Amino acid sequence: MSKGPLAPLALWLGAGPRQRAFTAAFLAGALSSLALAPFHFVPVLLFSFTVLTWLLDGITLSGWRCMRASAAIGWWYGFGFFLSGLYWVGFALMVDAGNFGYYIPLAVLALPAGLAIFCAAAAMMSRMVWQPGPGRIVALAIFWSLAEWLRGHIFTGFPWNLMGYVWSSDYAPLLAVMQCASILGVYGLGLVTVICAAMPALLADGGPGHLRVAMPALTGALALLVMAGYGAMRLGQSGPGDVAGVRLRIVQPNIAQAAKWLPDQRAAIFRTLM
Repeated sequence: MSKGPLAPLALWLGAGPRQRAFTAAFLAGALSSLALAPFHFVPVLLFSFTVLTWLLDGITLSGWRCMRASAAIGWWYGFGFFLSGLYWVGFALMVDAGNFGYYIPLAVLALPAGLAIFCAAAAMMSRMVWQPGPGRIVALAIFWSLAEWLRGHIFTGFPWNLMGYVWSSDYAPLLAVMQCASILGVYGLGLVTVICAAMPALLADGGPGHLRVAMPALTGALALLVMAGYGAMRLGQSGPGDVAGVRLRIVQPNIAQAAKWLPDQRAAIFRTLM
Protein backbone atom coordinates (compact mmCIF):
# COMPACT_ATOMS: atom_id res chain seq x y z
CA MET A 1 0.00 0.00 0.00
CA SER A 2 1.36 3.42 -0.94
CA LYS A 3 2.03 5.93 1.76
CA GLY A 4 1.21 9.61 1.70
CA PRO A 5 3.60 12.53 2.08
CA LEU A 6 2.81 12.89 5.80
CA ALA A 7 3.32 9.22 6.65
CA PRO A 8 6.76 9.78 8.29
CA LEU A 9 5.29 12.45 10.58
CA ALA A 10 2.36 10.21 11.50
CA LEU A 11 4.73 7.35 12.23
CA TRP A 12 6.99 9.57 14.34
CA LEU A 13 4.04 10.72 16.43
CA GLY A 14 2.36 7.37 16.88
CA ALA A 15 5.29 4.97 17.14
CA GLY A 16 7.39 6.91 19.64
CA PRO A 17 7.57 6.51 23.42
CA ARG A 18 4.47 7.05 25.50
CA GLN A 19 5.76 10.37 26.85
CA ARG A 20 5.97 11.74 23.31
CA ALA A 21 2.47 10.52 22.44
CA PHE A 22 0.94 11.91 25.63
CA THR A 23 2.72 15.25 25.21
CA ALA A 24 1.59 15.50 21.59
CA ALA A 25 -1.99 14.65 22.61
CA PHE A 26 -1.96 17.25 25.39
CA LEU A 27 -0.59 20.01 23.14
CA ALA A 28 -2.99 19.15 20.31
CA GLY A 29 -5.92 19.29 22.71
CA ALA A 30 -4.74 22.58 24.20
CA LEU A 31 -4.41 24.15 20.76
CA SER A 32 -7.88 22.99 19.75
CA SER A 33 -9.45 25.34 22.30
CA LEU A 34 -8.36 28.21 20.02
CA ALA A 35 -11.27 27.21 17.79
CA LEU A 36 -13.67 28.35 20.52
CA ALA A 37 -14.54 31.86 21.67
CA PRO A 38 -13.04 34.39 21.78
CA PHE A 39 -10.59 33.33 19.03
CA HIS A 40 -12.74 31.12 16.75
CA PHE A 41 -9.62 30.00 14.86
CA VAL A 42 -11.42 26.96 13.45
CA PRO A 43 -8.59 25.81 11.10
CA VAL A 44 -6.57 24.74 14.15
CA LEU A 45 -8.89 21.74 14.41
CA LEU A 46 -7.43 20.40 11.16
CA PHE A 47 -4.15 20.05 13.00
CA SER A 48 -5.39 18.88 16.40
CA PHE A 49 -7.76 16.13 15.26
CA THR A 50 -5.27 14.95 12.64
CA VAL A 51 -2.68 14.53 15.38
CA LEU A 52 -5.20 12.70 17.55
CA THR A 53 -6.02 10.33 14.69
CA TRP A 54 -2.35 9.61 14.00
CA LEU A 55 -1.69 8.96 17.68
CA LEU A 56 -4.48 6.39 17.73
CA ASP A 57 -3.12 4.94 14.49
CA GLY A 58 0.23 4.38 16.15
CA ILE A 59 -1.05 2.05 18.84
CA THR A 60 0.31 -1.42 18.04
CA LEU A 61 -0.93 -3.16 21.17
CA SER A 62 -3.89 -5.50 21.25
CA GLY A 63 -6.72 -6.36 23.58
CA TRP A 64 -7.02 -4.56 26.88
CA ARG A 65 -3.59 -2.93 26.50
CA CYS A 66 -4.76 -1.29 23.28
CA MET A 67 -7.89 0.01 24.96
CA ARG A 68 -5.87 1.38 27.87
CA ALA A 69 -3.37 3.10 25.57
CA SER A 70 -6.08 4.68 23.42
CA ALA A 71 -7.97 5.86 26.52
CA ALA A 72 -4.75 7.44 27.85
CA ILE A 73 -4.17 9.32 24.60
CA GLY A 74 -7.79 10.49 24.57
CA TRP A 75 -7.52 11.58 28.20
CA TRP A 76 -4.39 13.65 27.62
CA TYR A 77 -6.00 15.26 24.57
CA GLY A 78 -9.13 16.08 26.58
CA PHE A 79 -7.13 17.32 29.55
CA GLY A 80 -5.25 19.76 27.34
CA PHE A 81 -8.49 20.86 25.67
CA PHE A 82 -10.42 21.52 28.87
CA LEU A 83 -7.46 22.92 30.81
CA SER A 84 -6.85 25.59 28.19
CA GLY A 85 -10.56 26.14 27.55
CA LEU A 86 -11.91 26.27 31.11
CA TYR A 87 -9.04 27.74 33.17
CA TRP A 88 -11.08 30.93 33.61
CA VAL A 89 -13.55 29.09 35.87
CA GLY A 90 -11.07 29.69 38.66
CA PHE A 91 -11.49 33.45 38.29
CA ALA A 92 -14.99 33.27 39.78
CA LEU A 93 -13.49 31.97 43.02
CA MET A 94 -11.33 35.09 43.34
CA VAL A 95 -14.36 37.26 44.11
CA ASP A 96 -14.21 36.01 47.71
CA ALA A 97 -10.73 34.52 47.70
CA GLY A 98 -10.61 34.33 51.48
CA ASN A 99 -13.38 31.76 51.60
CA PHE A 100 -13.16 30.10 48.20
CA GLY A 101 -9.64 30.64 46.92
CA TYR A 102 -8.46 27.21 48.06
CA TYR A 103 -10.95 25.65 45.61
CA ILE A 104 -9.08 27.12 42.62
CA PRO A 105 -6.82 24.07 42.06
CA LEU A 106 -9.92 21.89 42.13
CA ALA A 107 -11.70 24.05 39.58
CA VAL A 108 -8.70 24.58 37.29
CA LEU A 109 -7.19 21.07 37.40
CA ALA A 110 -9.72 18.57 38.72
CA LEU A 111 -12.59 19.77 36.52
CA PRO A 112 -10.61 19.35 33.25
CA ALA A 113 -9.24 16.02 34.48
CA GLY A 114 -12.76 14.74 35.11
CA LEU A 115 -14.17 16.03 31.83
CA ALA A 116 -11.26 14.45 29.96
CA ILE A 117 -12.64 11.05 30.92
CA PHE A 118 -15.32 11.54 28.26
CA CYS A 119 -12.60 12.11 25.65
CA ALA A 120 -10.80 9.01 26.89
CA ALA A 121 -13.98 6.98 26.45
CA ALA A 122 -14.48 8.35 22.93
CA ALA A 123 -10.92 7.45 21.90
CA MET A 124 -11.17 4.00 23.44
CA MET A 125 -14.52 3.16 21.86
CA SER A 126 -13.47 4.42 18.43
CA ARG A 127 -10.23 2.41 18.62
CA MET A 128 -12.30 -0.74 19.21
CA VAL A 129 -13.71 -0.44 15.67
CA TRP A 130 -10.60 1.18 14.14
CA GLN A 131 -10.01 0.30 10.50
CA PRO A 132 -7.67 1.78 7.86
CA GLY A 133 -9.19 4.48 5.69
CA PRO A 134 -11.94 7.06 6.21
CA GLY A 135 -13.97 4.71 8.38
CA ARG A 136 -11.80 5.35 11.40
CA ILE A 137 -12.42 9.10 11.12
CA VAL A 138 -16.16 8.58 11.03
CA ALA A 139 -15.90 6.28 14.06
CA LEU A 140 -13.91 8.89 15.98
CA ALA A 141 -16.47 11.58 15.14
CA ILE A 142 -19.41 9.39 16.15
CA PHE A 143 -17.97 8.41 19.50
CA TRP A 144 -16.71 11.95 20.15
CA SER A 145 -20.21 13.33 19.57
CA LEU A 146 -21.75 10.58 21.69
CA ALA A 147 -19.34 11.47 24.50
CA GLU A 148 -20.31 15.12 24.16
CA TRP A 149 -23.98 14.21 24.39
CA LEU A 150 -23.33 12.17 27.54
CA ARG A 151 -21.29 15.00 29.02
CA GLY A 152 -24.18 17.36 28.31
CA HIS A 153 -26.74 15.18 30.08
CA ILE A 154 -25.17 12.92 32.72
CA PHE A 155 -25.15 14.23 36.31
CA THR A 156 -27.41 17.12 35.15
CA GLY A 157 -24.94 17.89 32.34
CA PHE A 158 -21.99 20.12 31.57
CA PRO A 159 -22.38 20.96 27.86
CA TRP A 160 -19.58 23.52 27.69
CA ASN A 161 -16.98 23.73 24.90
CA LEU A 162 -18.78 21.42 22.51
CA MET A 163 -17.24 21.13 19.05
CA GLY A 164 -20.39 22.57 17.51
CA TYR A 165 -19.72 25.82 19.38
CA VAL A 166 -16.69 26.65 17.24
CA TRP A 167 -19.02 28.11 14.59
CA SER A 168 -20.82 30.46 17.00
CA SER A 169 -19.19 33.65 15.78
CA ASP A 170 -20.38 36.81 14.06
CA TYR A 171 -17.76 36.20 11.35
CA ALA A 172 -19.88 35.62 8.26
CA PRO A 173 -18.48 32.24 7.06
CA LEU A 174 -18.65 30.73 10.55
CA LEU A 175 -22.07 32.23 11.17
CA ALA A 176 -23.33 30.65 7.95
CA VAL A 177 -22.13 27.16 8.91
CA MET A 178 -23.63 27.59 12.37
CA GLN A 179 -27.11 27.82 10.83
CA CYS A 180 -26.95 24.07 10.22
CA ALA A 181 -27.56 23.60 13.93
CA SER A 182 -31.20 24.28 13.05
CA ILE A 183 -31.18 20.90 11.28
CA LEU A 184 -28.42 18.88 12.93
CA GLY A 185 -28.47 20.27 16.44
CA VAL A 186 -25.26 21.18 18.23
CA TYR A 187 -24.18 17.54 18.59
CA GLY A 188 -24.78 16.75 14.93
CA LEU A 189 -22.91 19.89 13.95
CA GLY A 190 -20.04 18.76 16.16
CA LEU A 191 -20.02 15.35 14.49
CA VAL A 192 -19.63 16.89 11.03
CA THR A 193 -16.98 19.24 12.39
CA VAL A 194 -14.84 16.39 13.74
CA ILE A 195 -15.17 14.42 10.50
CA CYS A 196 -13.98 17.38 8.43
CA ALA A 197 -11.25 18.29 10.92
CA ALA A 198 -9.70 14.80 10.95
CA MET A 199 -9.72 14.34 7.17
CA PRO A 200 -6.09 15.54 6.72
CA ALA A 201 -5.01 12.40 8.60
CA LEU A 202 -5.70 10.53 5.36
CA LEU A 203 -2.65 12.21 3.82
CA ALA A 204 -0.57 9.60 5.63
CA ASP A 205 -2.52 6.76 4.01
CA GLY A 206 -1.75 7.29 0.34
CA GLY A 207 -0.42 9.69 -2.27
CA PRO A 208 -2.22 12.98 -2.91
CA GLY A 209 -3.69 11.67 -6.14
CA HIS A 210 -4.97 8.47 -4.59
CA LEU A 211 -8.76 8.32 -4.84
CA ARG A 212 -9.08 6.86 -1.37
CA VAL A 213 -7.47 10.01 -0.01
CA ALA A 214 -8.78 12.60 -2.43
CA MET A 215 -12.45 11.65 -2.43
CA PRO A 216 -13.08 11.77 1.34
CA ALA A 217 -11.13 15.03 1.61
CA LEU A 218 -13.11 16.57 -1.24
CA THR A 219 -16.31 15.27 0.29
CA GLY A 220 -15.48 16.98 3.58
CA ALA A 221 -14.72 20.27 1.84
CA LEU A 222 -17.89 19.99 -0.21
CA ALA A 223 -19.92 19.30 2.91
CA LEU A 224 -18.66 22.53 4.49
CA LEU A 225 -19.46 24.47 1.32
CA VAL A 226 -22.99 23.06 1.22
CA MET A 227 -23.49 23.87 4.90
CA ALA A 228 -22.20 27.40 4.40
CA GLY A 229 -24.45 27.82 1.37
CA TYR A 230 -27.49 26.67 3.33
CA GLY A 231 -26.57 29.03 6.16
CA ALA A 232 -26.12 31.98 3.85
CA MET A 233 -29.52 31.31 2.31
CA ARG A 234 -31.11 31.02 5.73
CA LEU A 235 -29.52 34.24 6.94
CA GLY A 236 -30.76 36.00 3.81
CA GLN A 237 -34.38 35.24 4.61
CA SER A 238 -36.52 37.78 6.36
CA GLY A 239 -36.95 37.47 10.09
CA PRO A 240 -40.05 36.10 11.79
CA GLY A 241 -41.38 39.61 12.44
CA ASP A 242 -43.17 40.89 15.50
CA VAL A 243 -45.50 38.80 17.63
CA ALA A 244 -48.64 40.65 18.60
CA GLY A 245 -49.53 41.08 22.26
CA VAL A 246 -46.05 40.49 23.71
CA ARG A 247 -44.28 43.00 25.94
CA LEU A 248 -40.73 42.16 26.88
CA ARG A 249 -38.17 43.99 28.97
CA ILE A 250 -34.58 42.82 29.50
CA VAL A 251 -32.73 44.18 32.53
CA GLN A 252 -28.93 44.31 32.83
CA PRO A 253 -28.28 45.41 36.42
CA ASN A 254 -24.49 45.85 35.97
CA ILE A 255 -23.84 45.05 39.63
CA ALA A 256 -20.38 44.06 40.81
CA GLN A 257 -20.11 40.36 41.58
CA ALA A 258 -18.76 40.97 45.05
CA ALA A 259 -21.73 43.21 45.95
CA LYS A 260 -24.38 40.66 44.99
CA TRP A 261 -23.87 38.62 48.16
CA LEU A 262 -23.67 41.49 50.69
CA PRO A 263 -26.80 41.67 52.87
CA ASP A 264 -26.52 45.45 53.26
CA GLN A 265 -26.69 45.84 49.46
CA ARG A 266 -29.99 44.00 48.98
CA ALA A 267 -32.22 47.06 49.11
CA ALA A 268 -30.00 49.08 46.75
CA ILE A 269 -29.80 46.18 44.29
CA PHE A 270 -33.58 45.79 44.39
CA ARG A 271 -34.08 49.47 43.66
CA THR A 272 -31.60 49.26 40.75
CA LEU A 273 -33.46 46.34 39.26
CA MET A 274 -36.82 48.08 39.64
